[in-house]
Amino acid sequence: MATVVVTGATGAIGAATVAALKNRRANVIALSRPAVDLSSMVSVRAAARELGRVDVLMHIASVFTTKWQKTPDGFELMLATNYVGPFLLTNLLRDQLSGGRVITVTAPSTTHVDLGRLLERNRGETGVELELYHPHDFRVTIQSSDFVRVRSSPELVRQIESICGQGSVQLIQ
Repeated sequence: MATVVVTGATGAIGAATVAALKNRRANVIALSRPAVDLSSMVSVRAAARELGRVDVLMHIASVFTTKWQKTPDGFELMLATNYVGPFLLTNLLRDQLSGGRVITVTAPSTTHVDLGRLLERNRGETGVELELYHPHDFRVTIQSSDFVRVRSSPELVRQIESICGQGSVQLIQ
């Protein structure tokens, strides 16, 4: 029986995926908020410590918001949840994934990514965001996080294979 870890298991796509996997008798481990918060690197690290062998890691979790929000780790919320958390989780599970698959589900994006804009927020002495200079464009942020998610996956597979051996992980996008 395959062990499949699914992030975002309570959303529409995630819930349907979990149901289909259970119908196929897979051992499904659902990683969803509030138990596992992909925007929190502490939460991601804790979840990774609890997992054993993983045959398939499915990144489905995604968050969308029109308001700029900073996570306790200092990342923009959409970037943290949609990219940084899943990237960290995959890296932390590289030994458990040997011979497994990593599947990333995301919307297609060909947007230009300005990481400086996503990671840096100018703040005045009072801590008030200077939106005049760096306005938050939620469309750019969601498209950028999707783009980075897709574009970074092959590099992550290359890194895992350099440690675990060629063909140890299969990437499906």
